[in-house]
Amino acid sequence: MTGDRPKGETGRGRRRILIYRLGSLGDTVVSLPCFHLVARAFPDAERRVLTNVPVSAKAAPLELVLGDSGLIHGIMRHPIGLRRPGDILALARAIRAYKPDCLIYMTEPHGPMAVWRNHAFFRLCGIPRIVGVPLGDLAAPRYLPARGRWEYEAERLALCLDELGDAELDNAASWDLHFTPAEESA
Repeated sequence: MTGDRPKGETGRGRRRILIYRLGSLGDTVVSLPCFHLVARAFPDAERRVLTNVPVSAKAAPLELVLGDSGLIHGIMRHPIGLRRPGDILALARAIRAYKPDCLIYMTEPHGPMAVWRNHAFFRLCGIPRIVGVPLGDLAAPRYLPARGRWEYEAERLALCLDELGDAELDNAASWDLHFTPAEESA
């Protein structure tokens, strides 16, 4: 982590964690235990999510799903299919300006080349630590013969983030959205 500094501290104050998670409602709900895990692993850090603009106006964006849960403190957006050099440079500048201490890779793998490309991009953005890059057998859901089913995406993500601790997939609290009283009443 940070050597002999107190947990959560950097030379400039509060640690900054960037969580890379694409998708909207379903993708966010599936990854709730991992958002809780990141919040437990970095309780005093500022946690922002790098996410996409939803492809449909009807899709609930990630920040509406997580709302005021306290699991994240903000978002950074990028369009799906980011290809134009100017857009890529603008995103790289935004990430560099944020100066994250760690990137949490919580996105569905889209093939080994895309994973390696993303990893290289984040390294070039100056991020010193990257956790959760889905390589090897974590690059795709696995068939679990003992259970007679394919691995759930939540299970795959939790395995990718294993170095941060147990995502506690069987704990109901790991699926809690921390609704505000106003959200509860609505």
